[in-house]
Amino acid sequence: MTFEQRDQGHRHLLFAPAAWPDAGFSLFDAGIRQHEALRPFGGGRNSTWLYPRNEGPDWVLRHYARGGLVGKLVRGRYTWLGLERTRAWRELRLLGWMREQALPVPRPIAAHVIRLGAVYEQHLLTERIGHNAEPLQAVLQTRPMGDAEWTALGQCLRRFHDAGVHHADLNTGNVLLDDLGRFHLLDFDRGQRATGHDFVPKVLARFLRSLHKQRDRLPGFHFTDADWARLLDGHGR
Repeated sequence: MTFEQRDQGHRHLLFAPAAWPDAGFSLFDAGIRQHEALRPFGGGRNSTWLYPRNEGPDWVLRHYARGGLVGKLVRGRYTWLGLERTRAWRELRLLGWMREQALPVPRPIAAHVIRLGAVYEQHLLTERIGHNAEPLQAVLQTRPMGDAEWTALGQCLRRFHDAGVHHADLNTGNVLLDDLGRFHLLDFDRGQRATGHDFVPKVLARFLRSLHKQRDRLPGFHFTDADWARLLDGHGR
């Protein structure tokens, strides 16, 4: 994908002109939480808003935020190491590359970075995945998935792994299933293109821990060892 950059003092915008030809900074203004068109959307530690649009699919705006102890001290700020090393810049470029590989990820729209001396804040703007896509966690709270669906999920993950894509935090919240039976992956913060496939067992183990965590936490969460076996069958491991 082709991206263009605009700069305004200490603010920087990287965007896809094919998706947003009139890109500007107003959507990312300091009063973003009071922006009349935005409304809270999704969950997780990153603050996320939905930006409804009259023409075309809605957009999703995400403000990056840290987790853990560091997040309690400097929740939305990161150490400045150069624009190309910001998480938003890297995630946008990774999404663009994955779209070129026909991998099921959101269409990237723009990345926004505000430098504040030795630190920075950042946002990512993507196209909302359509067809009533829901997080896997919500699906499994509602109903069990069939063998064919678990196999399809394994096949989906295998496509990413064959392409060398390392998702650093694969969990039940960033896997989506739409009403056409297709799976999608979200949130590639800290994701990267890896050489080799040594990362794959760790990614799958992390995903399995996420499924176990939700099963232990949520009564009626539909996940069994047999489901995991079907996923591994689809993945080919």
